Amino acid sequence: MLEIGIDSTHTDVLAAINALGWPPGGRVDISQWLTPLTQEGYHVSPLVKRALSSLGGLIVEPVNSDGPNFSNDEPLNFDPMLTGSGQRELAQEVEVILDGIYFPIGE
Repeated sequence: MLEIGIDSTHTDVLAAINALGWPPGGRVDISQWLTPLTQEGYHVSPLVKRALSSLGGLIVEPVNSDGPNFSNDEPLNFDPMLTGSGQRELAQEVEVILDGIYFPIGE
């Protein structure tokens, strides 16, 4: 299984999320997201639990809003309720197309 090592993330990314108040090695209570989303029918993997417990609640604003490769000035918000709640039917379509399990991480 692919492992995501937050501590091995590029130093610029770590510096940016540290500036947002993210505690390296910190853990977030993920039950606020897992309970309602599993009740909707989502399936939670160990990787989802690790990602959300490390990054849940974090809001990352765009670093740069100019340039030819920039098309969205919305933040990356690690809140699975914003993208997953009420969207289980769409998630099931994604699971069929990708032949896997989908769990929202954020938007």
